[in-house]
Amino acid sequence: MKRLRSSASVLAIFLAAMLVLPVPALLSAQKSSKTPDKTKTIYVADFELDAQNVTPDEGPGGRSGVLHGNGPLRRATGHGTGDPAQQAQHIVNLMSDSLVSDFQKAGYIAQRVAPGSESIGAGYLVKGVFTEVDQGNRVRRAVIGFGAGQVNMQLYVNVSDAAHPQENLYTLDKDDTSGEKPGAVITMNPIAAGAKFVMEKNASDKVVKKTAKEISDEVIKKISAGVAAGK
Repeated sequence: MKRLRSSASVLAIFLAAMLVLPVPALLSAQKSSKTPDKTKTIYVADFELDAQNVTPDEGPGGRSGVLHGNGPLRRATGHGTGDPAQQAQHIVNLMSDSLVSDFQKAGYIAQRVAPGSESIGAGYLVKGVFTEVDQGNRVRRAVIGFGAGQVNMQLYVNVSDAAHPQENLYTLDKDDTSGEKPGAVITMNPIAAGAKFVMEKNASDKVVKKTAKEISDEVIKKISAGVAAGK
């Protein structure tokens, strides 16, 4: 009889605890298990990568064979041709396309957009810049070219609300005369710089895709954690 009364008391205490504790615990569980909103689009802006261009300088005082940059994004197409601009653009194209593919495989709506595009809707914006450190320990935009810079590149990636993008990943060093030229010295924005990844300049397509997968995994983690306020 005493055993029955004791069991009944234990059961009563257990039921009372269940009535008191579940509400906050349940809410916490629901909050932690909340799935990210996959109806929002992930926009992938082409990452910034500089290249040297083998275009002779035929201007006044110019010397044939001098290497020049070929524009803000240093674009071209192709890979393995020996043309730095083509190699750089191949990396940029493959990285963007791989990221879009990875996000889509994860169940997200994803598309590639041009850097600085104004036609972005609600969702998330992923952007990045390839960098390298020079002998003076200064951070520069990475340059693809003949004997240009270091062997490895550091890739800074940021994800933010597409409707309200965070500040620029970096600012140009005001004391550097290279300005917008390839390999300009830059100062990373500690708030917007985001995650950092390392990749060789002569990376194979397999390595580029592997790096893209690492980036997409990290971006999805941030979106799931609510770091990017695109919901």
